[in-house]
Amino acid sequence: MPENGVKTDLKPDATYRRLLAWVVPYRMRLLSGFVAGTLYSLANGAFVWVIKGGMHEVFSPDETEFSSAFIIVVALCFPAVGLLRGAADFLATYCFRWVGHRVVMDLRNAVFFHIHDMSVSYFSKSRTGELISRTTNDTMLIERAVSTTISDLAKQPLTLIFMVAWVFGIDPKLAVISLIVFPICIVPVAIFGRRVRRYSKQAQERIADVISILQESVAGARIVKAFGMEEYEVGRFKAQTKAFFGRTMRVAKATAIVEPIIVFIASVGIALLLVYVRSAKMPVDEFFAFVAAYFMMYEPVKKLSKIHVHIQQSSAAADRIFEVLDTASTVTDKPGARELNESISEIAFDHVRFSYGDEPVIEDVSFEVSSGDKIAFVGSSGAGKTTLVNLLPRFYDVTDGAILVNGQDLRDVTLSSLRKQIGLVTQDTFLFNDTVANNIAYGSSDAQRDAIEDAARRSHAHDFITAMPDGYDTVIGERGVRLSGGQRQRLSIARAILRNPPILILDEATSALDTESERMVQAALDELITGRTVFAIAHRLSTISNCDRIIVLDGGHVVETGTHAELLAMGGAYKRLYDMQFDVVGGRG
Repeated sequence: MPENGVKTDLKPDATYRRLLAWVVPYRMRLLSGFVAGTLYSLANGAFVWVIKGGMHEVFSPDETEFSSAFIIVVALCFPAVGLLRGAADFLATYCFRWVGHRVVMDLRNAVFFHIHDMSVSYFSKSRTGELISRTTNDTMLIERAVSTTISDLAKQPLTLIFMVAWVFGIDPKLAVISLIVFPICIVPVAIFGRRVRRYSKQAQERIADVISILQESVAGARIVKAFGMEEYEVGRFKAQTKAFFGRTMRVAKATAIVEPIIVFIASVGIALLLVYVRSAKMPVDEFFAFVAAYFMMYEPVKKLSKIHVHIQQSSAAADRIFEVLDTASTVTDKPGARELNESISEIAFDHVRFSYGDEPVIEDVSFEVSSGDKIAFVGSSGAGKTTLVNLLPRFYDVTDGAILVNGQDLRDVTLSSLRKQIGLVTQDTFLFNDTVANNIAYGSSDAQRDAIEDAARRSHAHDFITAMPDGYDTVIGERGVRLSGGQRQRLSIARAILRNPPILILDEATSALDTESERMVQAALDELITGRTVFAIAHRLSTISNCDRIIVLDGGHVVETGTHAELLAMGGAYKRLYDMQFDVVGGRG
């Protein structure tokens, strides 16, 4: 998955230490939680103290020895200690949960930011469902690692220490007999902890597959229905949910078996305790205090023993998140890159080569474009047209050669300043599930409403927008599903007009439209391209006949260059493409 081919595989302790670094900014919240956790432990110790000091008096055979008032005081100690314990437990839990959820929010934001910082090649190698899973499900698992685990580390060790001190203080010999069974808990925890880590990672991979199928099926719902593939998609989804179920049940089995083992070990300790109490004739107050301390030891031992399991499970999720964060983008700003603020007078492709790996796509392409020129690229599918124009905004970096702006290599200017100079209108228009106005203003967030409406008028979109239920405030659905293809395209053009870039890339902007829609969109494009440097890709050669220059590509090479008339006169590759298209159009007529 990483662009550089290096896969992150940290050891669990290294992963967890790295995860804890995200907690450090919230150390004051953590400190508050630890203080509350300490009070919680002291309250647990106070419970045993109250039992030890009060049971003898309550059950004393000599009722005259202690007054009723003293008994009431002893009785009131229980709710007082209970209130302190409950308040401390609440505060500790809240503080640690706050930190846990905040760390999850920070991680999600960091992953989302990093994903958008990646080059286009990263998305061509990554599944959408996989990225969604890592951003949502994996980060959710980490919340328990931060909040629950740290909470247990704050509250349980001191409670365990206090309880151990109490049982040894009451009866050292009985304490040794009772506690000798507790170290046995470590063995199953260690064994099943490793299994949890392995199965958790597999489960997260399976849920990523589930999300990928769901995303594809929803996005391609019309194709699924058109080809009658509902049962096939349901079958695919069931297979992946079954695989996910299998992995999660392995995690559940490995996690669930730990507590029964500990309960069994504790029950053995209780049995030994009863035998000893009977033979040693232990006083009732000491017995009550010992039993209370012994049972209060159970929760710390249980939770502390599960910390290893939680760390293993959370580390598996953290590995997948850090794998994304550790993936370096292949297209970045060079150290010392400058802002591109001046007017662009010339763009030159200087012996440009590009390949997606070992397979060359662009081979030794050279040409120059002056400001205001309109350049078109034509050729058969796979000739390299789209790849070539994608090098201009640095969606990819050239493998060899250079692209020069005003005589300076594109790689020497910042990405943000370069892309501000470029507008893009493609065949596959992408609109967001937002209002019409916000879709037009995408990339121009400070635009005023009158500027948005002016851009819509110039793109011949204002009339259909005002006819919509809420006009410019109408929400158009995911990917603009409530609009026709021509309407979506005109909104895309309005977006480019509002952005007002000096350079414009048109990637087959009218190829998927019917004749009427194409006429409207072409009128909008004519408004858009006025006064701009244009790089156009078009299958319909009639739409580029008035370009200043047409470059014909074949197999990544430039095979012809000239105006529409000049290329027709050459009788070469362009003429063949033109005649083929004319025949097709004529055949339809």
